[in-house]
Amino acid sequence: MGATGAPKERRALGHGPARVICAAALLVALLGLCATAAPVADAAHVVALGKGFPLGINESDHVVLGQLVEEEGEEGKIEENFEGPWSIWAEGKSSTLKPLNGAEKHEKGEEPRHELVLGGSINAAGDVAGTSTQAFTDEGKERITLRPVWFGPKGEAHEVPILQEYFTNNEGEAFHLGGYGAGIDDAGDVVGTDGVQPSPAADVESRGVFAASGGGPVAVGEADRPPGSQTLVALVNASGEMLGAVNAYNAQGEVTKTTYYLWPNASSAGTALNYDLPYALADDGSTLGERGGSFYLRTPDGKETAVTGIEKPFRLNSSHAVVGQLTVSGNAHAALWQSGSVTDLNSQLPKGSGWTLERAVAINDSGDIAGVGTHEGKQEAFLLEAGEDSATAITCKPSATAGTSTCTAKVSDASGEQPPKTPTGSVTFSATAPSGSPPSFKEPKCELKPTATPGTAECSAAYQESAGGGQVTISAAYGGDAEFAASSATLTQCAGGADLELEGVKWVGRHDHGFEIGKEATLKGCGLAAGEVVQWGNDEAKETLDAANVNADGTSATTTVPWNATTGKLSITDGQTTATLNEEQTVTAGATARASSSPISPRPSTPPKWSRPSPGRRSQIPRPPPSWPPTSDSSSSAQKNRVAATASPS
Repeated sequence: MGATGAPKERRALGHGPARVICAAALLVALLGLCATAAPVADAAHVVALGKGFPLGINESDHVVLGQLVEEEGEEGKIEENFEGPWSIWAEGKSSTLKPLNGAEKHEKGEEPRHELVLGGSINAAGDVAGTSTQAFTDEGKERITLRPVWFGPKGEAHEVPILQEYFTNNEGEAFHLGGYGAGIDDAGDVVGTDGVQPSPAADVESRGVFAASGGGPVAVGEADRPPGSQTLVALVNASGEMLGAVNAYNAQGEVTKTTYYLWPNASSAGTALNYDLPYALADDGSTLGERGGSFYLRTPDGKETAVTGIEKPFRLNSSHAVVGQLTVSGNAHAALWQSGSVTDLNSQLPKGSGWTLERAVAINDSGDIAGVGTHEGKQEAFLLEAGEDSATAITCKPSATAGTSTCTAKVSDASGEQPPKTPTGSVTFSATAPSGSPPSFKEPKCELKPTATPGTAECSAAYQESAGGGQVTISAAYGGDAEFAASSATLTQCAGGADLELEGVKWVGRHDHGFEIGKEATLKGCGLAAGEVVQWGNDEAKETLDAANVNADGTSATTTVPWNATTGKLSITDGQTTATLNEEQTVTAGATARASSSPISPRPSTPPKWSRPSPGRRSQIPRPPPSWPPTSDSSSSAQKNRVAATASPS
């Protein structure tokens, strides 16, 4: 489900002045949906879906469609919202979805009496969830309330239970209020936002809810909700992870702060997200959101990547691909962003397709994309089916020129079909570094050329190493072609390929299993971590790095030298790099040795000559473990109020 535009204000149902405050910032699925982004793969086959605006697609290529409405919002800005009629497209057929009280009907000059708003996501079974109007009779008059609802793939509607059915106004009269549905996971659990009234005639508050399939609803995010605050849930992925918000209010009922959360389930505390407004949630737990006018992709490990070069990002998938659009010669083109590379999806169309793909708005984990465009001059929704699977591999090696390295991307046919076909097109390289500046590619884009291996093509790009070294992550993104889907690969290594250095070996008089080990090695590199195993020349001589002896940034570690170490190569078990130990320099007490990861022919393997420290030599006192995690005293400022007071229609 996508991000909202300005939520429409709805007046409270009921018969009295009971004040209703519903935190509705993220209620994209509830009141007025806004665009969201999704990751894409290249496709060779386009299917026309008819009129409508796709909002979600599942792995079976079932697509939920609504209607895009552009409205003037704050400061004259055009905002996108979505309304019915709604339908589910599956295998060439569309099923129309109707509100609980009949076909959608928007009476002129009045609040809509029959209305349906969907969250946009669609689960593996082809079910969708949202909010429907529901009619009831009160004192001989027809009244309307809002109800969370889910639909099966054939359009059959099912009500969802809510936290509280009846509320009381200041005169003691009871009234309905209802609730909102926002999405449905693969288990059939529906999420959304309901109202609760702590006591009769008290203000109604909002609570994010999780209604298990076949069960009752429970409040979400209570562990993160301070007293007086309210919650809502607006997005859910296949496994039931939920994205929502906690809103704080002042005495006048105005929102003073909104904090967005990713909740793993209904009862657990969540992870606070640093967004001004979240847009999308992928099935692997990755999120897409906006902060300070820019978009950021957050992966489950907490790392953020700026999503640049693409307009109107709408959804993302578990491969961290984001879909949106580009402006090409003044015209809108559907586009895909992945690993820093942007692809115009029109470049993936077969010749003579008759299509101009204008905007990509939904993507599944297989890389199939739904969007809108023109076909033979007519506006239509499209389904772009991914091409054959491709696989990308990346290697980087230092060049002959000092301070430069060369990365090679190899792209191959991963479909399993025989004989294999050879991918064509281009690869775009990019680099990131957790600290300092990453290496810069002179020409980040290269064109694939066939290799001697059938079904494989490759190309290379050179980069200038950054000063100071450190760990870098290099990405290679293949954009796909008319036959093959996009694919990507990443490689994490130390700048210049120098992963590991043996800085020094000295006597410390340490004991191990009754033997006086005596020698301790200091390692320099990047990415060193507790639990990694250092191998000293043979399969039996190994030592595991201890957390107490690895510094906080992973650039230095100390470890004992095993008694059965031999001359030759020292290596970390990730197998990426090696450093050479010159045993002749380490035998004498207090001597040190230095070796780099540059290839050096090892000396013949001979047992080391062990000597004991001189009498009376004091052992080195082990240093205390580094402080971890580091402390911080940063606090985020109050976010802009994006939550409107909302009530149900009367």
